[in-house]
Amino acid sequence: MIFRYYVKCPGCEKTLLIRLSVGSDNEQPFYFVCKNCDIPTRGRQTIWYKSTPGARIDLDDGEQIPPQENVYQTINIHPDLPFVPTLNLMPIGSPFIHQLLGKNFENYKRRYDYFKEITFNPWKAIRRLWSFYLDEKWELFNSEAEKICDDWPKNPNTIAKKDIPHRLFDHTFMPIMCNSFFVEMKKEWNSANG
Repeated sequence: MIFRYYVKCPGCEKTLLIRLSVGSDNEQPFYFVCKNCDIPTRGRQTIWYKSTPGARIDLDDGEQIPPQENVYQTINIHPDLPFVPTLNLMPIGSPFIHQLLGKNFENYKRRYDYFKEITFNPWKAIRRLWSFYLDEKWELFNSEAEKICDDWPKNPNTIAKKDIPHRLFDHTFMPIMCNSFFVEMKKEWNSANG
């Protein structure tokens, strides 16, 4: 299913037609780039199925306008496919990612669903933890780490403070790793350090 939205570009005020496909989540973040002024705009599509199927968008900038006859640019967006700013016409039919992945689709879907599940709630906390780590704000770092890790020590030593953020990133992103480079590197690193 594809919803059509007419939008005024926040940069040059050209009329854009956004053709936004429905993805697998109820809230779908997206962005588009106006080819006239190169201004990117972020937004979110919210979908529902009861009592009748429908959708709406919320834009960070710019505005949704009534349908227009003449549009400057048509932008096709699918939440599960990469966005190509230069594409003006949508191929016939909806873009399904399984057409691209073929027999690898089930593996992709399983990894993607698991990744979404584990990052849905804790991702913002992990991002904050990483920022506190990079800025060496250890009091805030410890406070955030206690919220994420049940067994976080009260006074962690330097090794724990340096190791835990990396392990959290490892566990967060491991489900979507398709190649084994990182795993092999970890194995070699661990065996070299005894």
